[in-house]
Amino acid sequence: MSRLFNCVTILLYVTHGLTLLSSATTDPQHVSTKDTLVILDKSAAITGFKQSHSALLKLIENLGHTVHIKSADDSNLKLSKYGEYLYDNVLVFCLQSDVFRGSLRVKDVLDFIDAGRNVLIAGSHAPGSIISELAADVGFGFKETTNKREYANHKLNDLHYVVGDKSKYPATSFSFSGMQMKMLKNELSLEILTNSAPVDDIRPSSANKFINNVLIGLTQARNNARVIVSGSFDFFGDAAFESSKQANKHLTNELLRWLFQEKSVLRYSHVQHRKLNIDPEPSTDIATQTHFEGYTIMDDLEYSIKIEIYENGKWIPYTGDDVQLEFVRIDPFVIQTMKRNQDGTYVAHFKVPDVYGVYKFQVDYKKEGLTYLHSSTQVSVRPLRHNEYERYIYSAYPYYLSAFLMMAYLYIFSFVYLYQQKEKRNNK
Repeated sequence: MSRLFNCVTILLYVTHGLTLLSSATTDPQHVSTKDTLVILDKSAAITGFKQSHSALLKLIENLGHTVHIKSADDSNLKLSKYGEYLYDNVLVFCLQSDVFRGSLRVKDVLDFIDAGRNVLIAGSHAPGSIISELAADVGFGFKETTNKREYANHKLNDLHYVVGDKSKYPATSFSFSGMQMKMLKNELSLEILTNSAPVDDIRPSSANKFINNVLIGLTQARNNARVIVSGSFDFFGDAAFESSKQANKHLTNELLRWLFQEKSVLRYSHVQHRKLNIDPEPSTDIATQTHFEGYTIMDDLEYSIKIEIYENGKWIPYTGDDVQLEFVRIDPFVIQTMKRNQDGTYVAHFKVPDVYGVYKFQVDYKKEGLTYLHSSTQVSVRPLRHNEYERYIYSAYPYYLSAFLMMAYLYIFSFVYLYQQKEKRNNK
């Protein structure tokens, strides 16, 4: 009887566990829930932050994120536990702090970025060591001042993948109270909001290494981790949202969507390559056949890849016209801009070079504001077999001609020689 009771108990536990697992995997909110950490200076500032930046917190929650607010002086502050990260994004708003009190270090935040996560850094006048070090590690430098300054005459970047459609902004002037930054010139960083006021601490010897007058900038790492650096913490406050006629709020919403990878994210699928004009069906994807042994030099090939972009909560066909295919063997032998179909499939046709070896179909697409897309497929290219050559090769015509000329010369020489011998005998 007890054995039967134990079996029934185990069965109930298993059934309950399967029910919980089913509900967890089918509940969209459970699957899509993401966690965002906000780090402030002190625990006492949390209540005031919730009041002064309530609109910012609302924007984050509207994107489906759960907001966790902690302070730099929290001894339990950490980003990971048992090797797993606890958050998807971190907003560093500890303006005056020089060190974290808990086990967290600046290096841990950089490791967080190296793991492909996203970080927003906001400073103010006279920033602490935490903000300065983090900004410097991603290519930004702050101008330290004792007074907070209002900056006018803003210029917003035209990159719609980040800032969205500029025609939909409620106003063209932003409220920015903080400090300017200098941004290191590199292919990973981009200025979003700039100002015409000069930066005093730029040395002439290093002026060509930096972009000056940056108010808000961003960096996208090679692993597609996204970082935004702002010289103003107040830019994201309720007061700035109101004084700018919601222009600050609109830009903040676009920046958050970009930072949290809710837009401007690329993905690829349906990578296919095949040889054209083959029997029985030219449309057969030769690369998926089990007997595929590679291609032969001078084959006519077709390569296709489907590229989609994530916008407004769904994947749609990407419409760029500058996607290129490279057929690489150490160096690219073929570089071709691909043609786009309506469903987002990009197609390229080309002839295999007359050089055999190991090649790669490679699509390495990098565009400002978009995640980097890289696809690489390795194939082998062999020379022609002895029975695959044409009967007569055009490049061998000179050799054919020389052979026939040699035969003709030998015939003429033999005829002349034998004729002369016959004449000598007759003369005797």
